[in-house]
Amino acid sequence: MNGFSATWLALREPVDAASRNRALTNRLIEWRGRMDTLRVLDLASGTGANFRFLAPLLGGEQHWRLVDHDPALLAQGDYESANACWWIERLCLNLA
Repeated sequence: MNGFSATWLALREPVDAASRNRALTNRLIEWRGRMDTLRVLDLASGTGANFRFLAPLLGGEQHWRLVDHDPALLAQGDYESANACWWIERLCLNLA
């Protein structure tokens, strides 16, 4: 198998979210409070699980660049939660 399927990533997303280090997430939220616009580069973003988890917690104006080598995963991402203050760019790049 080469890469990951969107189905597998969807099954794994709740487990990944529950496994995150809450102390580190809280530190990130505190750090984010010191800036106006947050710029995030998410490498190997798949369907955007990091975006869906972090963007609502971080709030404010955000610019996300989601990079993955699989255009199908980027296209299947659920970005419905995006609000007017969030700019999302999806890039299909092979970083190897």
